Amino acid sequence: MRQCHIEQHDSQKIKYICIDPKCSQEQKLGCADCFLENHISQSPQSQSHMRVQISKFEEDLNSKIFSVKNLKIEPITNDSSQFDEDFNICLNQVASKFNNFKDELKKEMNNDILNFDNRVIEFKNTIQNQINPIIQYQNSSVLNCSSEELSKAINFYQDSDQLSQILKKQIDQIENHREKVQQNKQKITIKLQNVVDQMLRYLDEYQITKPNANIQGTPEKVGVSQKAIFQSASSTTQSPPLKTIIDAARSKKTILTQPQQQQLQHKKGMRNKN
Repeated sequence: MRQCHIEQHDSQKIKYICIDPKCSQEQKLGCADCFLENHISQSPQSQSHMRVQISKFEEDLNSKIFSVKNLKIEPITNDSSQFDEDFNICLNQVASKFNNFKDELKKEMNNDILNFDNRVIEFKNTIQNQINPIIQYQNSSVLNCSSEELSKAINFYQDSDQLSQILKKQIDQIENHREKVQQNKQKITIKLQNVVDQMLRYLDEYQITKPNANIQGTPEKVGVSQKAIFQSASSTTQSPPLKTIIDAARSKKTILTQPQQQQLQHKKGMRNKN
């Protein structure tokens, strides 16, 4: 360590450094006498300058440089595989919900068709019950019939016009029911189309608002939106706008733990101190 070159200071070692930010002295290094003369205020209203030993200063300086030098932040890993996995999970949820919805619609259509088929079967049975007793006489000569068989043929002959009128009315009723089945099938198809239209409309709106939109939504909202969109399909007209399952854009806000907050504050303090 060098000696002080001032003659009156008896070649003392230059041992101290002034670290007072308010110090106006050009010479920051000095011996003990240098600090008594230049870095210790003679005015009672002023405080003496802060001094530390050069060896201590160098040790602390190296430590501060090391601390600042090692400050770093990790970049986001550009790994889309996790997003692909999350997307597939969402897609499977949509597919499962959509398949369930399809099954409900098919069940409704099948019930209508089954009801119609039962009416047709009932109509056919009515005809068979009327025709079977005399069907054997259709191409036979009445001359060969017994009196009982002839009586049946005469009764059918007499009642056939009235029976035809009754059966024609049943046919009209069944055909009206057929038309209702077709209309209901169209309504069910519209229900399905409404769901698809709402999903596509939301995706289109997301594409438009995406540049200015913040990532919002939580996994809890996804289930609510799924339920809402499929319930809304019960309307056969245009359904009102709603938040759909795609509202799954997940919010990933970083929350610092208390030790992390303390560590961050400590690093800020070190930067301010330096």
